[in-house]
Amino acid sequence: MILSLPTTLVELRRQIVDDEVSIAQALATQRSLLDLDPTHWHSIVDTLDESSVEPVHSGSLTGVGLAHKDIFIIDSHRPHCGAKADHLSLPTAPSSPLFQRLKQCGASVLATLTMAEYASGVTGENPGTPLPQNPLFPGAMVGGSSSGSAVAVAAGLCYASLGTDTAGSVRIPAASCGILGLKPTRGLLSTEGCYPLAPTLDTVGILARSARDAAQVLAATLTESERHAYLPGFRLTDSSLQSSRWHEILSQDLELPALTRIAYCVTHNSPHVQLHDDQRQVIEHYLNELSESVSSVAPAKLDGMSEWVRLANVVMHVEAATTHFKALQSGAGINHITRATALPGTVIPAPWYASALRHAPTHQAKFLETHLQNHDILLTPVFPEGVPDWEDVITDSERFKPQMLLGLFSWTSFVNYLGLPAVVFPIGRDARNRPVSIQAIGRPHSEQVLLALAHQHERQHYGEAGFVTAPPALCHNLISRDQQHA
Repeated sequence: MILSLPTTLVELRRQIVDDEVSIAQALATQRSLLDLDPTHWHSIVDTLDESSVEPVHSGSLTGVGLAHKDIFIIDSHRPHCGAKADHLSLPTAPSSPLFQRLKQCGASVLATLTMAEYASGVTGENPGTPLPQNPLFPGAMVGGSSSGSAVAVAAGLCYASLGTDTAGSVRIPAASCGILGLKPTRGLLSTEGCYPLAPTLDTVGILARSARDAAQVLAATLTESERHAYLPGFRLTDSSLQSSRWHEILSQDLELPALTRIAYCVTHNSPHVQLHDDQRQVIEHYLNELSESVSSVAPAKLDGMSEWVRLANVVMHVEAATTHFKALQSGAGINHITRATALPGTVIPAPWYASALRHAPTHQAKFLETHLQNHDILLTPVFPEGVPDWEDVITDSERFKPQMLLGLFSWTSFVNYLGLPAVVFPIGRDARNRPVSIQAIGRPHSEQVLLALAHQHERQHYGEAGFVTAPPALCHNLISRDQQHA
């Protein structure tokens, strides 16, 4: 029997707490949905059978199935990292502590998910695996490198996913699939047990269909002391909540303060990065609407962006070259996309790299003083030209447009260099009916207010169902059709 599962993690937890659905039924149904992936979306690498593991019945995520980017060591499972043959050897590396915390909260790991090889690639293109398909916008690119995470969440195969973000690798796929992507403050979530690309920039992030869902997963990955420090007053989805006021109480924890001050910048330093008119129109409409519920909305100019992007590239290329040094020497073991990320780092002078690291705290302090001393959140676009077709960004396509590919991370990579938290979420559709997302950047450890901004828009325009109100895998007509042809 296929149960009718709700679209959000929060509502599933309410149903479980109220005994409307059993833990076993919920997990069995979620596992059955994974069978839809091979013929539809190509997001799953391995399914992980935890059916014999008894979940923590009192946990805030009990009964919730998650799936994650195939870059983490999860117990005895060693990731493939999107590669056919693993040349990264970490024989003594422990399991990621994040998954131990998720399990302590009752979450079940259902699967590992596809990614660009070794997290190198702004799209989900990987010559070694089938091209991931955008579940909501057929023909549209799926961003990378956490491509499978975005696809699985948008499709409804799992309620949330952990990915990694080095230059936008959580935010970009989230934006291409019309869901929420959170890149936390650098260091908030441990990268232990996670294969590296550029360790200084690598950040574990969260993809979800709802701001409240993302907040619950974030809370579950933190220690109790971290939760009290960085999510003050935040309540978990457990039986301590009053059932009749479940959604109301959880929404209060993500209430955007009326005194919130917003800055925005829609003009990039680079003359090659131009905001398309229909992207601008959607963003302007959002800003006008936002001005009615916050203290102020004011324009800003990011004069240092070109330098931050340059420094981010220096760090990424040098550290990627170090990560893949053996493969670069042997000439084998990595594909051309990974090689293009790592190879430039072999010729970048060491003083440039040292200078980029040394000056990062100064750049962050200057950014905070200039843009976030008198404002709480800075907003920017995500994709200047919108979500492209696959043919526009696949490197061997006749329609390949290098400038469009480079534009995909034009607004995201500098945030990693500055080490700040950011969240992306959809605010409308463009002329092609593809999602237009906004990026919200905050001070260190301001994840709660960033998620509150996303939640405000989500609640006003999508209700309690999340940003994706009809995930394909949760639609009975899709399930029944596949069963009939099985």
